[in-house]
Amino acid sequence: PQLPAAISNNGARFMVNGSAVEAGTVELEVTIDAQPVMSHAGAEGVASYAIANRDVALTVESAAASITSGTVGAPGDAVNAVQCTLNTTPGKSISVLIASAQLEEIRTIGDSNGLVALTSTYKAATFDDDGTADSVGTAPADTLVRVGWL
Repeated sequence: PQLPAAISNNGARFMVNGSAVEAGTVELEVTIDAQPVMSHAGAEGVASYAIANRDVALTVESAAASITSGTVGAPGDAVNAVQCTLNTTPGKSISVLIASAQLEEIRTIGDSNGLVALTSTYKAATFDDDGTADSVGTAPADTLVRVGWL
């Protein structure tokens, strides 16, 4: 379904460590590299595909007037949970969660529709809080990013 306008009246929000942060634009990029596991016995010579690399990046542009020293940070800083929710209408909502995020880069100050803005990029760090002491990192929910169509 087409999503309605992502505004606060519809439940849109961007959260860093549980605190709301004003965001003008949000872009999510998920990259997965799969490599073939070759086998002469497999169909077309491929037995299966193995995940060789996974990467998640969430890029956020915020008006400079809404940025505080607590939300800027430095590249490499752990920021824990980053969540972006667009709307709360059932069947027309999406929510993205990076449960353990790290600030990858802060770009230089730029222009966003005539306003001074700062663009920050968050990447997923290691997350294993869904496992027990004996299965840390192996629980099915230990994922880089969670995307929910609600």
